[in-house]
Amino acid sequence: MNQWLENFATMLDIRLRDDSKLLSQETYVNLLMQILQVISNNQGQPQPVYSLLEYNQDKINENLAAVLRNWASENLTKMAPQLAQSVAVDIINFSNLILQFPLGNQSDNVEIAIAGYENVWQIL
Repeated sequence: MNQWLENFATMLDIRLRDDSKLLSQETYVNLLMQILQVISNNQGQPQPVYSLLEYNQDKINENLAAVLRNWASENLTKMAPQLAQSVAVDIINFSNLILQFPLGNQSDNVEIAIAGYENVWQIL
């Protein structure tokens, strides 16, 4: 009985970690969509983007870089060419802005920028 409880606890722990990853990834995707929308709405002006980044500093990390990389590679090629170009420009603007963002971990900021640049060069 004791072994069964330990196995059950292990399975439950794995399931909870998997669920938190999904929630976490969804959170990062939502943040990325907000960032791109703010950039698009404000024609790349830094202040509205920096306000959003400052509020979400806890999410400006390697997870955001991975989500940006995955989202862009999965979605840009499926978009109509004109829309893909527009989104690619927003991603470039975000990459430029995150490089200059004075808060957070600078190596994470650079990694996010690289993720953006890597995925749009074929579109533009």
